[in-house]
Amino acid sequence: MTSSVPLNSSGFPPQWTPSGDGRDLLKVATSVGIVWLPRQVLWDPGRKQHRLPGNAWLPEHGGMRITRRLQEWACLLGIDFSFPVAQRLLGWQAGEEKLLCPKEVQRLVCRHGQVLQAAAAAEVQELLARPDLEGLAAQWVPATPPRRPAAWPQELQEVVMTALAAESPTPPEGVSQAAWDRVVAVRRAEAATPLATLARLGPELTPDQVLVSAEGVLVRQSAKKRWGELRTACVVTPQRYRFLCGTGGLFLQQLWLLILLAGGMRGWVTFISDGARWLREFAPEQLPRLPRREVLLDWFHRVKKVKDRISRMGGSRSAKKTLRQGVVGALWRGDVDGALEQLEQYRATAKNRKALNELQEYLRARREWLPHYQERWQQRQYIGSGHGEKLNDRLVARRQKHHGMHWNLTTSEALARLKALQLNHEWDPYWAEGLLPSLVAA
Repeated sequence: MTSSVPLNSSGFPPQWTPSGDGRDLLKVATSVGIVWLPRQVLWDPGRKQHRLPGNAWLPEHGGMRITRRLQEWACLLGIDFSFPVAQRLLGWQAGEEKLLCPKEVQRLVCRHGQVLQAAAAAEVQELLARPDLEGLAAQWVPATPPRRPAAWPQELQEVVMTALAAESPTPPEGVSQAAWDRVVAVRRAEAATPLATLARLGPELTPDQVLVSAEGVLVRQSAKKRWGELRTACVVTPQRYRFLCGTGGLFLQQLWLLILLAGGMRGWVTFISDGARWLREFAPEQLPRLPRREVLLDWFHRVKKVKDRISRMGGSRSAKKTLRQGVVGALWRGDVDGALEQLEQYRATAKNRKALNELQEYLRARREWLPHYQERWQQRQYIGSGHGEKLNDRLVARRQKHHGMHWNLTTSEALARLKALQLNHEWDPYWAEGLLPSLVAA
């Protein structure tokens, strides 16, 4: 059946023909300032309403469109500076003082943080749905050799050479005993090792080893005495690394998948953590599935915990110092029972026995993760999560841990995810090509 109603050249019945009814300006914020684009407003007599041709094709804009380049600049500045400072820098760059407001910079950071989070969740579900990860490899960043401080000043070179030639068990003045023990052990095993190399010894990974450092970092929330937790991890092989951050179970799923993609089923996995509860739940649940692995607690956090709890126990300063040295020394030698015994002997002196009990329970609960740190040190194996500590500093602390700052967790996670995007060398592909970050190499 055909209609007998004549149509005009636009395909509408004559009485429905839209007519011009003024213009509406669209505000476009760009990296070179504000641009106003005039749009023709049409009156549709058939529907009794005004229409903007092509408006439905534009992304949601609320009367203002922000170009992707400006969004990139807002996020780039927002991850390193406060939002008001980022807003002013954007205005100076574009020559437009009120280009964006600080709240808009924050909204852009949160929006792209949520895009990255959604992409991570989608990839996790896709990878978990696969029967296996055979044929897939992790997306890496090439690693450079670590810079290590010298174990002794340049002016001690002659003294050190003399002491090494005599195989002295006592280090020269100016060299720590721990550093000297490692130097002597390496010199005995490899007599041709140059003195310059001995001065900068450090832990080394074997060709098939994967080092995983995972930690939690707390950021203050607006409510009094409330903290939000971000989780971070650094996965390292001899030539490559990758950073992770996030919250909750999604982060743990990403971490597990990255360990597998890094060759966890084929190589040796060393998992170092600060002993947080969520890590103590993750390690026994997931890591036993790996054929070759070891789990240990970071030495720095062990010493920090011991010092903190002993300082609360009460007693004279000299008694607490003696106890601290004894407990730390026992743990350094892997003697957990010895450390517990020394704490028990101090019970009669301790005024705050709650702190003493907390430290004893802490050591007992983590006994299997407390190795012989001294042996590992001498064998140039990792005993600390320096990678993780540095990552926390770069991802979170430098931006979010200043005096007086407080955050909602959405903004906090968005800032960390955008910073991880930058540190993983995926910033340019995301902004210039629209490529979402991925754990899997293309």
